[in-house]
Amino acid sequence: MTAIHPIADIFPPMSAEEYAALVQDIRERGLLEPVWLYDGQVLDGRHRSRACEELGIEPETREYTGDDPLGFVVSLNLKRRHLSESQRAMVAARVANLKQGRPDKSANWLVSSPAVSQPEAAKMLNVSERSVQHAAKIERDAIPGVTKAVEQGHVSLHAAVQIAELPEDVQEEIIEEVKQGAKRRFSDYSAVAA
Repeated sequence: MTAIHPIADIFPPMSAEEYAALVQDIRERGLLEPVWLYDGQVLDGRHRSRACEELGIEPETREYTGDDPLGFVVSLNLKRRHLSESQRAMVAARVANLKQGRPDKSANWLVSSPAVSQPEAAKMLNVSERSVQHAAKIERDAIPGVTKAVEQGHVSLHAAVQIAELPEDVQEEIIEEVKQGAKRRFSDYSAVAA
């Protein structure tokens, strides 16, 4: 499989159900949208590429030649993915954390100062700056399961910020409840902290 470009990872992965539907669609109709490459890596279409590999299909690819690969990926994905405001805020926080530069020999793609500010990322993803700040806090302070729950649309950004304030063992308990399908009101998360 072709390597995935770091920009491709700013958007959350598809759920298992979404991915299964994509595989079935490609099986029935073929690949309708090409996989976009940049510097020999998948820039857009990591799920399509993987699905084609699983199906034994050689995917159609196109090489991105513009000068704004980040803007290209954001534009494509905002049009076709149906992300909540919380999910878009998580993407914006990742965009604001990307660094300028290109891969160096040590494979450290993020080699210099931030390329996109939080206000710019907020505008790019159509969310508030405060939402981006909350998402950055979740990325920094919450256990990975909380981040994943927001990305998958199971926990709101507002609730996740409150969960991130809790001890890790309590965060893990909450995420386990979310995995089991338990629905709590926001006030229930706050009560756990008391």
